[in-house]
Amino acid sequence: MASAGALESAAERIAGICLSRDHDDDACHCLAREAGSRFDSHQLQRIAEGLEAGDSAPEVTQRLRQAGMSEVELASFTRRLETAQVVIHQTCGTSFFEVETD
Repeated sequence: MASAGALESAAERIAGICLSRDHDDDACHCLAREAGSRFDSHQLQRIAEGLEAGDSAPEVTQRLRQAGMSEVELASFTRRLETAQVVIHQTCGTSFFEVETD
């Protein structure tokens, strides 16, 4: 199991990426807090790598597949990411990736 420090570090990395994109400080820290409560540190690290590379959510899923995540875990992660995107965007006003709106 990953340490709390690794989880915090990955969440802070995501906050830093968010801030570098000129998002509001409160929104970015909200994003990091909410992400830390929904994903483990390994998943957050992959999300952060994807954000830094400008990847989309499907590309992050592909990174996890390449990292050896099982198909069952991958399906669970994908569902969690899709749900988290919407909830985090509603809660924080921002999310990992662009949320499609009509």
